[in-house]
Amino acid sequence: MKKALNYFVLFSLLIVVFELFIGYSIFQYRNLFSQSQDESPSSTLHRYSSINKVASHIATIYKKNFPYLDVLDNSSGVYPVNLKNKIINSKYIEGDNVFISRNPVTRGYKFHPLLDYTNGHGSHNFDNDYFGYRNSFDYSANINKNEFRILMSGGSECLGFDHNQPITFLLEKKLRKYYSSTKIRVLNFCMNAYTLPYEIQTFIHLGWNLEPHLVISHTGFNDAYSFQLVPDKFAEKGLTYSFFQEKWMNILYSVEVAKFDEKLFARNHSQEKFINSMVKMLTKYNKVVKASGSDFLVGIQPWNVDTEYREKNLKKLQNNFYSAEDNIVSNFLENNPNADRVWADNVFKSLEELKKQAGNFQMNVINFAKNNEKFPFLDIVHTTPKSAEMIADEYFLYIRENYNNQITKTINSEN
Repeated sequence: MKKALNYFVLFSLLIVVFELFIGYSIFQYRNLFSQSQDESPSSTLHRYSSINKVASHIATIYKKNFPYLDVLDNSSGVYPVNLKNKIINSKYIEGDNVFISRNPVTRGYKFHPLLDYTNGHGSHNFDNDYFGYRNSFDYSANINKNEFRILMSGGSECLGFDHNQPITFLLEKKLRKYYSSTKIRVLNFCMNAYTLPYEIQTFIHLGWNLEPHLVISHTGFNDAYSFQLVPDKFAEKGLTYSFFQEKWMNILYSVEVAKFDEKLFARNHSQEKFINSMVKMLTKYNKVVKASGSDFLVGIQPWNVDTEYREKNLKKLQNNFYSAEDNIVSNFLENNPNADRVWADNVFKSLEELKKQAGNFQMNVINFAKNNEKFPFLDIVHTTPKSAEMIADEYFLYIRENYNNQITKTINSEN
């Protein structure tokens, strides 16, 4: 009886092994077949056993959940952020800043006095500092006079929406390596959907007290994106704000907009007005920065010039401001199918004009938009990690050429 039971168990194991082998073989065959339709160079990788992919699979999971562990060292600078809390999977605590810690929203925009809104967020898992920016920075610490500080402001591209390591971190890492010093800091005061007025007030309320040596505004797209949507009186003053804040009215004042005014969809079509708006805001920002004792640099950010991609993703571009669940807007767009196309076309016409006029601004400018074609993109405006490296390289070369003596003197000073 026992012998028969052993044979039965052995037979069952053989069936299971055979079943696994057949299933694995079919999986590999289908995988190979699907990859044979792909002309990418990586398709040949699937001709081999899946066992050799186990390590890379584990590494992918590891980096996805703990994206900063691979840069954990004494010279890494701003990052990693809140690593201990991330590892033990506990909630990030922002202290007594009730506008962040007591807000029911964990991702997305959060109202904040003096800053309008905050809470940087993106594709990667990262934490923010006390005021909601992508830093690990103690605002109460004394200013280190031997530290060369750079402050960057801008929108989600500068924030690093699709970058595990944002431009600010990459720039800091390059500078620290070149000067063999950890006394160089690049602070990230970029935020999703920020336009120049937001950048300016962030610098006034937070950046000024940090006494940066250089302030960089990596900007342009959000201003063109939002310019047409703000009232004309705002536009004339250069006060371009993020239109989604208008949708907060029913929360703030218990006011519900019963009818969508089609005039609100695109209020300002003039590229000339847009350029005047940009000049006013950049001039103001430049004067404020100079008054603080710092230098100012403008980086005109690149954008995706692939018109075919733009055509396919027009609704996605529009839906960033108008929720698909908003029936009033959805009904308007159904009855006016060309409305969002006119708006999008004017956005990119404004950007093209900005690219042409940027060289005439009376300030230091790096016009990345002149070479839009060389930057790989993930969508209309957010670049790939490779592009982040390329942009950081250009900023690094500019800073090394123009601030070498000042950096050397600052980090080697005994004061």
